Amino acid sequence: MTPDALTVFREARTFKGSLVDLHPLKLDRWHRGLLDLPDAIYMQYGCPALYEQIGKALEAIKTMAEMLGEENLPVDPQEIARRKVGNFSWYVQSSLNSSGATKCLLLWNQENTSWTLACSDAPNTTKTVGDFEEGFELGKKWVRELEVSSNSEG
Repeated sequence: MTPDALTVFREARTFKGSLVDLHPLKLDRWHRGLLDLPDAIYMQYGCPALYEQIGKALEAIKTMAEMLGEENLPVDPQEIARRKVGNFSWYVQSSLNSSGATKCLLLWNQENTSWTLACSDAPNTTKTVGDFEEGFELGKKWVRELEVSSNSEG
């Protein structure tokens, strides 16, 4: 179960040490609580990326909470954190290329307040999605559609 984002935020904002000194279990708990990424993305990141993402998440949630109050946040704290990080990549197993994996990239577009999805095996195409979860699911589906299309052409 993912810990409550505001509970984790309250705990993490009082932390006085360096994030790199976090015990691995606390690193995992804080990251899952503050960003709640799907395991297929989360498990592909190393510790340096997780530390960086936690730092950005804390900064973003703190800024919004100080301006509006914790009870008045306009969106879920995890969405605030994800938007601040703004860039998530992951690999989907695929037969489209010799590496056996296709890279998906989900970017926060501040101008039109939406997520943009890109796929390494469709380099000239992007898709706009309404939210983070939809982008992740669409990325997996897109790779499968590209595989089907590639197999039918061959």
